[in-house]
Amino acid sequence: MLGVVSILVGLIFGVLCSLIFKHFRFMTVSPIIETFIIFSLCLTAYFTSELLHIAGIQMSGIISLLTAGIFNSHYTYYNLSAQGKQSACLTFSFLGEMCEAAVYSYVGIALYAMIPTWWSFSFIFIQLGIIIAGRIFGVLCTFYTCRCCWKKKTINFWELIFITYAGMIRGAIALALVLKIPYVGSESCADPEYCYTEENYELVVSTTLTLVMLTTLLFGTFMDPVQKWLVPPKKEPEPDQHPFFGSFTPEMMRRSPSFDYLMMKSSNVSVGHSQRAEKQYVQIEDVDAGKKVQHNSDEHTKPRFGSDDIDVKA
Repeated sequence: MLGVVSILVGLIFGVLCSLIFKHFRFMTVSPIIETFIIFSLCLTAYFTSELLHIAGIQMSGIISLLTAGIFNSHYTYYNLSAQGKQSACLTFSFLGEMCEAAVYSYVGIALYAMIPTWWSFSFIFIQLGIIIAGRIFGVLCTFYTCRCCWKKKTINFWELIFITYAGMIRGAIALALVLKIPYVGSESCADPEYCYTEENYELVVSTTLTLVMLTTLLFGTFMDPVQKWLVPPKKEPEPDQHPFFGSFTPEMMRRSPSFDYLMMKSSNVSVGHSQRAEKQYVQIEDVDAGKKVQHNSDEHTKPRFGSDDIDVKA
C-alpha cells in the first residue's frame, strides 16, 4: 500500500507538470519560471505523500519525489525550451551536489555523536553480509524473472554484476528511515509493547551509520576501476573520420573525384545543399585523346557546399 500510493502521487504530479508545459506554452518564455514550476511541483509531491496517512501508515515522500523526478526527466524535459532545459539541468545538478555534501556532513557528525552509545561489531558484519547477499539475489532474480516475459536481451552479465556492485552502497536514506523508528520514551511510540527499547534503538542507529560509512568508502572508492574492469568503455571513431570511410586509404581518396560528394551525402547534409553540390560535383570533359576530370570551375579546389552562386563550365 505504501509503495503503490507513493508512486501514484509522484505520477500524478509528474503528469501534471508535463501537461502544463505541453499545453501552456507561455510558461516556457522564461527558464527561471520553468525551473521554478518543476521544483515546486516535485516538492509538492513530496509533502503530499508525507501528509498522507492510510490505515495508520504514513506514505513515503521520498518515493513520490523519485517517481516525479523520473517522469519529468523522460517526458517534461522535452516540453521545455532550449534555455529551460539547460537551466533546469544546471539548477538541479547544483542542488543535488549541495544536498549530498550537506547530508554526508550530517552523517559524519552523527557518527561522531554515536560513539558513546551501544555497538556490536558482530551485528554490523551480519548486516553487511545480508546487504551483499540481498542485493545479489534481488538484482539477478529480478532481471532473469523479467527475461521470462521479455526475450530481448538488453543488459549483459557483466553489466548486471556492475549494477549489483553499485547497489551495495547504503546512503543517507537508510539513516533517515532508521531515525524514524519509534522507541520507548519517544513521542512517536504509542504502545511501548511494539516499540524498540532505547538500547536497541541506539544499536540499530549506530550499526546503520557504520554501514553507510563502510559501504560508501569500500564500494564507492573502487567504483571507477571496477567499472573499467567489468564494463570497459567502447572505442569511438576518430572525430575527424567518418565511419563510412574508415577503410579508405589516402591514395584511394586522392584518386576518387567523388570523395567530397560522398562525404557530404553521408553527413546528412540537407537536400538543397546536395542538389547544389551535385551541380558543381564532377564534370567530365573530353580533351584530345583522353578525359580530364575537373572538380569545379576553380582549379582543383574543393566544392563550396551550401554556396548559392555556382559557376559551372559548359
